[in-house]
Amino acid sequence: MINRNVIPFMYQTIKQKTMKYSFYAILLVSIFLTSSCQTGPCSSKDNFLNSFEALVGEIQENKSDLTDNDWEQIESEFNQITKECYKKYKSDLTADEKKQYWENTASYYSEKYGGDMLSLIGAGTEQLTEFFDEEMQESLLEMKEELKNIFDDEFKEDLKSAVDELVGELGKFGKELKKGIDEIEVEK
Repeated sequence: MINRNVIPFMYQTIKQKTMKYSFYAILLVSIFLTSSCQTGPCSSKDNFLNSFEALVGEIQENKSDLTDNDWEQIESEFNQITKECYKKYKSDLTADEKKQYWENTASYYSEKYGGDMLSLIGAGTEQLTEFFDEEMQESLLEMKEELKNIFDDEFKEDLKSAVDELVGELGKFGKELKKGIDEIEVEK
């Protein structure tokens, strides 16, 4: 026979071990989820740029061996990099980093579509056209804003000074003109 005092003790021991293992399982899952979020391509600007560089390099090295499934995975990574990461870090990129981004983007499309790239652009492939349309609009707006800032920073004060000087010179000219007209009237 089983001693009645042993059953509650066994129950308590099992309960404690189950809670202990549950705690460890939850802890491990939390660590995994936290670390996976911090290592994605969008976790930092450098990681974004390095991930894009690596993706394009991988395509260039393995292009002939890539299957349709590989291209689906690559397309997914490319979309994450260009739609999420780029938008997240776009304002933080230096001119060289923007150049690197656009070179990688062009290389990606060149590798994916090869010689057909120009015909695809001309034919209006929806994804490619949409991507470049959005980027061109954003780039033009950024250039407009940047030119306005340059004008404000560089030329606004100069223009104001030039206008003030012009007004002063016109005032002097007006006084000289009036003086000349007065002299002509005195002579008559």
